[in-house]
Amino acid sequence: MNVKEASNRWGVAKSTVRKYCSDGIIPEAYKEEKELMKGQWIIPEMDKPPAGRSGIVKYLKRIINVSEGAKPKFNSDIEKVKSIYKYISDCGFTTEIDIDNDILSFLQDVKIVTLGYELIETEEKVNPIKTTTSKNAELDLGVAKAGYSKQTEIQE
Repeated sequence: MNVKEASNRWGVAKSTVRKYCSDGIIPEAYKEEKELMKGQWIIPEMDKPPAGRSGIVKYLKRIINVSEGAKPKFNSDIEKVKSIYKYISDCGFTTEIDIDNDILSFLQDVKIVTLGYELIETEEKVNPIKTTTSKNAELDLGVAKAGYSKQTEIQE
């Protein structure tokens, strides 16, 4: 389908469809090379992406966090979360995700693939992560005492 058809089907502006394509949210979308349609996006028949690039990258980063031992909390509607992860998997940003009732268990088994890391890299170039780091130190000259802590907070 073309941008106009996708726009009508998904109920979003044509500019949104073009952004989904250029941002890599629809990996199989491509610009036509033939003279009559040169430069027009060709989009596979599919449902509307459940989130933009920033949203999908947020979910990809949760997979990374889970692999590092984090136990994220999902404040959103659990069915929406599952649909985003299914979309991420179906588009090839991750290995196949077997979505069951326990999100944490299926996130522990999934791996991000090259296409997913490329999407993360693109997002970080456009919207660099802002962090705040605070460091504390403590020293007591009486009884040998020392302490150090570092906290990094990612600002969304």
